[in-house]
Amino acid sequence: MSQEPHYLREVISQALIEFYDLEPLDRRVQPNDYILEYELMPVREFIGGLLDTNRCEDARSFQLLLLSISTSDAANPSDGNHQDAWVPYGRALVAYLYPEIAVQKKLHLDSNVGLRLLVATSTKDSNILDLLSYDRCMLVREQVAQNNFTSEKTRSRLGVLIVSPAECGCHVSEASDACEDFFQSKGLDVPAIHEGDRTELREFHEWQWATQPYPLPIQDYMLESVEYLKGPVPDQYAINHEGHGINSYSLNFRCASGEIAIMAQSAWGGAFGDETKDTEDWNELCMRLTSILVQAFQEDSSEIRIRKYLLVYSSFRFENDFQLLERKGSQWQENNSFSDFDDACRYIIEQNQ
Repeated sequence: MSQEPHYLREVISQALIEFYDLEPLDRRVQPNDYILEYELMPVREFIGGLLDTNRCEDARSFQLLLLSISTSDAANPSDGNHQDAWVPYGRALVAYLYPEIAVQKKLHLDSNVGLRLLVATSTKDSNILDLLSYDRCMLVREQVAQNNFTSEKTRSRLGVLIVSPAECGCHVSEASDACEDFFQSKGLDVPAIHEGDRTELREFHEWQWATQPYPLPIQDYMLESVEYLKGPVPDQYAINHEGHGINSYSLNFRCASGEIAIMAQSAWGGAFGDETKDTEDWNELCMRLTSILVQAFQEDSSEIRIRKYLLVYSSFRFENDFQLLERKGSQWQENNSFSDFDDACRYIIEQNQ
């Protein structure tokens, strides 16, 4: 990637001119001509090609995006950060010129950060923007916040943007044994960490270790992340301590691996809690979660997808402590076959071996 394909900038300009200058029946710019074109170019070169024509409908948005990229680590992919800010130019053209087809092709779920950046800037679909608001890339989240079609609910949940490169999930990080060392120094276990997750695991804030900065710990604590895990999500691992008030605190664990997503929490750290008992309860929960993660393990994947099973556990929010959800077709349904948490865990393992 050291040699930037500047000639593609002219290709982008010509395609845009043809798209806007010719009647639909005369256009030679068709999505099928480009969707399989994977030659890479930097996002800033692609945007430059759009702006060169003076026909870019989203000129202001793209100028802001260009500024964001040029002032971030994405401007220099050789440093190991935002390497995927290079885009396959054909799919990038489809993302901009054919938004309906871009949705059908799920370009907003692509593992390429550059494509997600372009979709976050140009889409008018509030549901897609809501999904991208959880993106691990700070630049994508920033574009979501600036998009005029982002819902107030999404904008409010984003809150104060995390724009420091040090807090971007695109950052390449070293294997983080420090997470286990930190929790074990408190007498606390952690669920099994697969090697792929271990490589990406970072401490984003005090008591927050994760492979990506979003969702936030408070969203895990409030179980708002359950709805997030029902949608298309990347493989991930997160463990944190969060709460509010004097006594309402918990240790929270969130992960997605293979066909399984888990959101689990156990009370710990409240002023009036029994730390010894709470620690024992958390460690027992970790043992059960580890059995799922080890016995039902699947290879790590960069694919963003909807999982088939979602296990939700809370020691203080549910009457029966847990919920087991299964996806049937396009719908999530609660499986009420199990009254015992261990039986539900065994069922998930059996279904994924």
